[in-house]
Amino acid sequence: MGNMQLSSWLVMLLVFVSTLCRAAEEVPQRKPLSAIDIDRFTSELQVVVSDNTSMTQAWWIPAEFWGTAFSRTNPALAEQAMSQLADYGILAIVQADITPLAGFVFYDRSNVKQRLSVKFKSYKQNPLELSHSEKLSDSVQMLLDVLGPMFANTMGELGKNMHLYVVDNRINGNTLVDPYTQGQVEIKLAKTKTAEEKYLTIELPVDALYEPRYCPNGKPAHISWKYCPWSGKAL
Repeated sequence: MGNMQLSSWLVMLLVFVSTLCRAAEEVPQRKPLSAIDIDRFTSELQVVVSDNTSMTQAWWIPAEFWGTAFSRTNPALAEQAMSQLADYGILAIVQADITPLAGFVFYDRSNVKQRLSVKFKSYKQNPLELSHSEKLSDSVQMLLDVLGPMFANTMGELGKNMHLYVVDNRINGNTLVDPYTQGQVEIKLAKTKTAEEKYLTIELPVDALYEPRYCPNGKPAHISWKYCPWSGKAL
């Protein structure tokens, strides 16, 4: 009798575990590029760290961002942009000391680059260092030439001091940082004479890329959640 009860319990446990695994593996539907809210997309890829004496902002810009930006007006250009930019990741960084009178003293590009390191961490592996791209394609260089003046025109001094860095985002044909999959872009800036080390983390996947989903109580459920935090039910 005891063995029969134990067998029944094991069967129930296996069924329960397999149900949870299937629920965890279900992948919500991706949005078409033209349906993605680009403001939400942008905000999820940005992070700001600030205190009374310093401010640092980072923005990871994947190829999918440009696909989204162009998809509403020129779908063919969107596909072309994603294809040409797939090998690269663009990181925009601005760092400044804050003066006692609330002014900003910005760090120049070479200073930031010298102290910058970027890693990608996924749940499958240890953090992987992303190397600066030494040789850029004409398409990437053209994009950088456009973005610099655009930032300056739209964001003033902050935009003028937002520096763009390009890192290799593909090894042996495999994409390293994918905004659709779980992971973290880890950004570190070494300390200066006036600022401590800065650590900024951008969490992936990007919720804005997927069709919305909801917990049983009707509250929005982030794409990275496996379980509803209110009810504990698998999503």
